[in-house]
Amino acid sequence: MADMSVETELYDLVVSCLPEGKSGSSLRPEMSLRRDLGFDSVQLLLLMFRFEEKFGIEMPSQTLPSGAMTTVGELVAYASTVLQEKR
Repeated sequence: MADMSVETELYDLVVSCLPEGKSGSSLRPEMSLRRDLGFDSVQLLLLMFRFEEKFGIEMPSQTLPSGAMTTVGELVAYASTVLQEKR
């Protein structure tokens, strides 16, 4: 299970990168970054860069834009795992 503070921080990060006109008020783990939230490749890169900056974790190149990680929940699980290993 994801650390709640990491999950909250990630949700805030995703909301900060949402495309204009999209709301993060009902963000759920199963939501697709592209389909449900409307991220395009450029916005996914922005999210990836902000993620790396915020958590000090280097995400493998093109992980988000390539579709290797497609949902909010996958992003949270990835961050939780990497941060746990980093401790």
